[in-house]
Amino acid sequence: MRDRVDASAGVVLRSWQAEDAPAVLAAFADPLMRSQSSEAVDSGAFAAPPSPGRQCAYVGSVHDSRGRIRRR
Repeated sequence: MRDRVDASAGVVLRSWQAEDAPAVLAAFADPLMRSQSSEAVDSGAFAAPPSPGRQCAYVGSVHDSRGRIRRR
């Protein structure tokens, strides 16, 4: 896996890093963004990148018609 991908128009895709947590918290302050997560993203613990032992919610999940995660 690559650490970084340069996309068009100066956009760079890279892995999630711990210093991204403040921006993640700010993004999830928006009600529309909050509705995209099955867990509250209101602390540094949830805004930080997942540890190797913590599986991301979208892995092996199905979304209902309202965008909510439904566990299999």
